[in-house]
Amino acid sequence: MKRLIIAVIAIVTFGFIKMADDIVSTLGLTQYSARTFILGNFAGDFTNDGETVWKDEQQDDFYYESDRFKIPYIRKVLPDLIAGDKTGAAKKLCEYVKMYVNSEEFMADYIAKREKAKPTREPWKPSPEDIKQKEEQIRYSEKDLADLKKQKVPADMTAQYEKQVAADKVQLKEWKEGNWYIGRWQRAYPEDPTPLVKAKLEAYLALVATVDFEATTTGPRRKFTNPVYEKKGIQWKAIYRAGKEVNAVVTAFVREWLKGEIIAKNKTTMPKDADKTANPAPAKKEMVREAVVGDTSGSPSGTSSAGTEATTEKPKKEKKASMLLKKLKDKVNN
Repeated sequence: MKRLIIAVIAIVTFGFIKMADDIVSTLGLTQYSARTFILGNFAGDFTNDGETVWKDEQQDDFYYESDRFKIPYIRKVLPDLIAGDKTGAAKKLCEYVKMYVNSEEFMADYIAKREKAKPTREPWKPSPEDIKQKEEQIRYSEKDLADLKKQKVPADMTAQYEKQVAADKVQLKEWKEGNWYIGRWQRAYPEDPTPLVKAKLEAYLALVATVDFEATTTGPRRKFTNPVYEKKGIQWKAIYRAGKEVNAVVTAFVREWLKGEIIAKNKTTMPKDADKTANPAPAKKEMVREAVVGDTSGSPSGTSSAGTEATTEKPKKEKKASMLLKKLKDKVNN
């Protein structure tokens, strides 16, 4: 009986490894590059040095989002996937993602990425006068925002300004705590990645629920006819491009995943690439915006740059807030 159990476990394990190899090769990727994309998307960091920890959160900024979300460039195999069993491939890919997240390799990769992103210094320290000025700036901004709302300015016009005020409050809190970088790092890379993975799965469900799969596009670059959709982020557009059928499969899989253990205590082992000596970084063209959103409109062209450590730019942020308020007031007056 013991031998039978061992044999069954071996067969099941081989089956999962074979499945992992199949879906990765179908997408034209290596095991290494596939896992790089998965880990990068769960961690929300493709800068290779944890640069996202230093950046202020600008969710509407293309460069900000492209440093946190990427998908492989698979144009060569895309026609075959579209003509074939898309939903079947989607399920296999979901199973591969979950298999990797529950593997020894994922934990080792995550720990290495977390340590690489750990801040080695703290930025410029604000003086008591700087903190006082920031508090006054927030008070004035809140008053201006309240005035705009009294004038019954549409919510979508004030939403961006509200977001800026909220960001200023976060910055003030960090100034007072005096641990900007290490605090951001601890939030971005918790010691146990389970909450991180769970949050990303829940974020996907929340985002996919907002996608209009009946939306229409036009032109060779597939621009959305609805200008509101054209301004959506690259993750929203990537979900739309994948299609309703594929996302129905992914949604069902994620919901089931969230019902149980997010990361199992008993780890699996992932298959290895045929060439164990080759672990190249993903090719630049695997990460281009065109693969994500199907066009380059409404954002800077090319891929984002990485490797430069950002420091706090207090005057720049304050200038941005004032310019934003001016634009809103101009719209109201017109």
